[in-house]
Amino acid sequence: MSVDERADPVLMPRKGALFLLIPVMLIPVVFCAWGVMLWSGLTGRQPDGDEVAIAVSGCPEAREALAARALDMGLVAEIDDRAGGFSIRTRLPADPAAAASIPEAFPPPGQIEVRGGATILATNGDVAEATVRLDLTLSPATLLRIHPEAAGRIANFVREDPGGRIEFVLDGAPVGYQLNREVSANELEIWVLEGEDRERLTVAAQRGVVIDHPLPCPVALL
Repeated sequence: MSVDERADPVLMPRKGALFLLIPVMLIPVVFCAWGVMLWSGLTGRQPDGDEVAIAVSGCPEAREALAARALDMGLVAEIDDRAGGFSIRTRLPADPAAAASIPEAFPPPGQIEVRGGATILATNGDVAEATVRLDLTLSPATLLRIHPEAAGRIANFVREDPGGRIEFVLDGAPVGYQLNREVSANELEIWVLEGEDRERLTVAAQRGVVIDHPLPCPVALL
């Protein structure tokens, strides 16, 4: 490089340009911070709110799914038989909003359908795992990891109709869709688009819990 080239201001880095990198550099930092917060909430100290007994009706076969849902929510729960159902004894989080959301996660059946038009491409049996994913803007989605056979059906549908979309129906109600051009057949995302950040994260997490552990019979809070 010549002396003239070294002095050329066009070739010299500008100090102000470094600030353009700050948002990009902060993305993994913020994402990791959220990851630590979520991990601490799920595996850190136990909830320190009130001890409660949540009474639910349901068949004996529902016990396993209810226990798994409690565990997924980070609760230490004991489930006792009662007439026509169960009593779920646990300690709730001290935060009122978090505590109020816990009982709501037990009754939903958790039956998911992934539809391509009138065709059902996948159901609970095709879901290897349902969890939460945050994108780079920290927007939450329920992430469905799909078994290979169903992923093949989804891939074929996407290939045949690249301009279409797949739709998600949870317990008989539409809860979102994903454009075919954005679909990765083995990982599907149900985005939560409405509500405040905390509310959307709660909805995404609750959907993951109920889809991961669908109920074999109706359950209701008493």
